[in-house]
Amino acid sequence: MSLSKKTICTNIAGYLISFVFLYLTFKDVNFAEVTSYFEITGLIYIAGGCLSIVFFFIIRAYYQINNLKFIIKDLSFFDSLASLGISQLYNVILPARMGEIIRLYFISRKHNSKKASLLAYILIEKLLDIFVILALFIALTYFLIEINYDLYVLPMYLMGSIIFVTLLIAIYLIFHKQFLQFFVKISPKSIALIVSNINNDLRAGLKVFKSTDQILKSIILLLVSWVCIFASYVLVTYPYIILLDLPVYSAIVFMVFSALSFSIPSAPGGIGVVHYGLYLSVSLLGGDTALNQPEAVAAFVISTHFFVVLFDVLIGASIIAIYKLSHGRS
Repeated sequence: MSLSKKTICTNIAGYLISFVFLYLTFKDVNFAEVTSYFEITGLIYIAGGCLSIVFFFIIRAYYQINNLKFIIKDLSFFDSLASLGISQLYNVILPARMGEIIRLYFISRKHNSKKASLLAYILIEKLLDIFVILALFIALTYFLIEINYDLYVLPMYLMGSIIFVTLLIAIYLIFHKQFLQFFVKISPKSIALIVSNINNDLRAGLKVFKSTDQILKSIILLLVSWVCIFASYVLVTYPYIILLDLPVYSAIVFMVFSALSFSIPSAPGGIGVVHYGLYLSVSLLGGDTALNQPEAVAAFVISTHFFVVLFDVLIGASIIAIYKLSHGRS
C-alpha cells in the first residue's frame, strides 16, 4: 500500500473513531439547552488560561534546547519556539498528531540534523510527558480521592505500557550491536549500510541525556511546563467544577484524561475522543452528574475542548507569524 493510501486510511479511521466517541458523548443531550451554559466561563478565566499556555510554549522551547544540546549545538530559542508553534498548530489542523512530524522536518531542515535522531528524541519526549502526567495524577489523587478503582484503570494500563516500551528501548540500546550484526549477515551490503546508519541516528536520538546538569534542568523544565498546562485547565474548568459540584481536584483529572485522549489517532483537534475523555472523567468524578445534568456536562465538555484547542491555534499561529516576520521564509 502506498504512503498516500495509508494516509487516507489513517484519516478515515481517525474520523470514524471521532464520530463514534461524539455519539457516545452527546447521544442523550438536548443541544437547545446547552448554549445557555457557555457564558459561565468568564473572560478573566479565559485570559488566564491563555497566558498559562504562553508560558508553556516558552518553557518548552528552553526544554527542547536543553534536551537536544548534544545533537544540535546551535538550536536557538526562536527556532525551538517556532518548531513548537508549528507542531501545536498542525496537531489541531491535521489528524493523528501529525504536527510532530512537521516539527521534525522543520528542525531537520533548519539545522541539517538527522531525521531519525529527531524522531527518536520525540518518542522519548512523549514517553516522558505521559509518564509525568500519569505519575502526577496517581500521586495527587492517591491523597485526595476516596478509592475509586475505575478512575485508575486507564492510567495504570498506560503506565504499564510506558514501562514496557521503555524496557524495549533499553534492550535495544544494550543489544543494538548484536541486532545489527545479525541483520548484516542476512541482508545485502547496500541495505545493511542503510540500516547501520539509521541505527546510529536512532541511538543518538534515544541517548539525548548525557550529563547530570542536563537531566536535572530537563526534569525541572518538564515539571514546570506541566504546571502551566494544569493552571490552564484549572482556570478554564473552575466555573464548571463549581456548577457541577465536582471535587476541587477535578482539574488534574480533566488534564490527564484530555492529554491521554489527544494521543489517540482521531480527527483534527482530537474531536470526539477528547470530548468523550472529559465526559468520562465527569462520570467518574461526579457519580450521577452526567445523567442528571447532561446539558451542563455537554456545555462543559464542548467549552473545555474549544478553549484548549483555541489556545494552541492562536498561540501557535502567532508564533509562526512572528517568526516569519523576523526570519523570513528561510
